[in-house]
Amino acid sequence: MSSSSAILIRQLIIQAAYLLLQYAIYRVLRSQFGDTAGRRAILLAALIIINLPWLYALMRIIVFQSFPHSYTLLVTVMGWFFISVIYLVYFGLLRSGYALWEVAKPASLSAAAAGAAALTRRAFLQKATLGFGAVTLIVSARGLWQARGTPRLERVTLDLPDLPEAFDGVRLVQLSDFHSGPYMTREQMLGVRRQIEDLQPDLYFLTGDFVDAFAEQMPPFVEAFENLRAPLGVFTVLGNHDYFADIQTVEAGLAAAKLPLLRNTQHVLEHRGEKLAVVGVDDLWASRRTGRGPDIAGAVKDVPESMFKICLSHQPNYWPEIKKQNVALTLCGHTHGGQFGIMGTQISLARIASPYVAGLYKEDGMQLYVNRGLGVFGIPIRIGMPPEITEMTLRRV
Repeated sequence: MSSSSAILIRQLIIQAAYLLLQYAIYRVLRSQFGDTAGRRAILLAALIIINLPWLYALMRIIVFQSFPHSYTLLVTVMGWFFISVIYLVYFGLLRSGYALWEVAKPASLSAAAAGAAALTRRAFLQKATLGFGAVTLIVSARGLWQARGTPRLERVTLDLPDLPEAFDGVRLVQLSDFHSGPYMTREQMLGVRRQIEDLQPDLYFLTGDFVDAFAEQMPPFVEAFENLRAPLGVFTVLGNHDYFADIQTVEAGLAAAKLPLLRNTQHVLEHRGEKLAVVGVDDLWASRRTGRGPDIAGAVKDVPESMFKICLSHQPNYWPEIKKQNVALTLCGHTHGGQFGIMGTQISLARIASPYVAGLYKEDGMQLYVNRGLGVFGIPIRIGMPPEITEMTLRRV
């Protein structure tokens, strides 16, 4: 079987699963609102209209064996997919809870409730569904506003026992996950640049995902951040989306912007007579595209073991390997904090992929900081996980 045929079959399986999900949604809504033929026809027509972008994508996959190059379509399909899944879970929990209540409530209460014309099961679920719709609209509007808003400045002081004395008090700014594209424009990035330049840090660290999906999204990033300067330097590493787009274009863009790239290598900083090493590793996705992934051992092989090291790595899941090289501080991005969080990082979509969601982690005497990023992936919504600029102050203790 050719690779194109395998991709087509995989896509058709995914689309079949999506179709089954939509059928389940129709059955649930019909059970609540479809008590007449007219209402059932309206429900069916509404679901077809909502799914027109998906139907168009399915046609492209079948006829042209390619997914349409459209952000609007992607966001519409992904948004409705997530709403559908959340609603089915919500409905299932409601129906189970109502059934348990019916079984457990006292007989006397049942008679009283019947006499008082309490809500029927259908009426209860109807109102719950309408409530879900209202809450979804409100939360989505809030999430859109938060995703497009001014990034939150997080000020963090890092206590580092072995930090060279000359670097005590050094301030650095970390930016991550720009996702230059329709939801992160040149003007927005210029606004971010003004914010960080007002901070006047000693160092800038940019930890990947400069573009969202396509090579043509790199020039706006270059225009916004070219010639960014700090007294001790500016350093970058690549992210998985840079590989999704076109790694050669991203590398060329970083070079044109005069933003030094660390790719499984290091740069020794000298400040007031003392030194530390800034180490950068390639992204985990690189191994799939180039056969060469992150290599922390290779990156530090020429660094004295006793030298203090800071590592830049796009994905925090590589931290266990980095810790093996006695790296005091690692800075990552990638997760976006899941773009959704309740109770801080306790409940976050990012936990599906990583135990390191956002913020500071300490293990084995070493520290990891995960930046929530500036941009978004997929749906342009952030709930409880606003975009972030991180200002860190290094302290010798």
